[in-house]
Amino acid sequence: MRLRIISYATATLCLVGSAALAKDNNDSLQRACAAKTRGPYGFQCSGTASTPVGFEAVTFIGTVAGSTTGFFDGVGTFNSGAGSNTIHSRGQAVFTDRCFGHIQYQQLIVTPDGEFDLHQPLDIDFAVVKDGQEILGTPVATLPSDRGAAVPRMSCRLVKIDGEGD
Repeated sequence: MRLRIISYATATLCLVGSAALAKDNNDSLQRACAAKTRGPYGFQCSGTASTPVGFEAVTFIGTVAGSTTGFFDGVGTFNSGAGSNTIHSRGQAVFTDRCFGHIQYQQLIVTPDGEFDLHQPLDIDFAVVKDGQEILGTPVATLPSDRGAAVPRMSCRLVKIDGEGD
């Protein structure tokens, strides 16, 4: 009986230790990738997306800055058949293996009267390339059930602004 209790205790310690090690590895990866992406980037996204006018060609251009924790905050101009709008986007990147990641941006429309939440998050999968000098991304469906026009078909390129954030 005593041997069985020791075996259970050993197994429990191994499981707890494995979970702690995995968390440490994830935290370490998050810190390392966030460090590569710290600082300001210029960005351009282009493709097609669903807008109030319908499914159409769109562009989005501006600047965004990454923090030491992987939080990104930026402002840009979104152009579509509905016109041009200034959009403030902010969100926390979650990095996985080799600095591939996902971010969900909260989007706020900027008006002379202030910023207003669009209540339409922008989900982007991305890859950090050139040791953080560029980030390549594509918006993805917000919900697993999204199909057709609900799925944006865009590509985005972020280029680090020279001399900043290094």
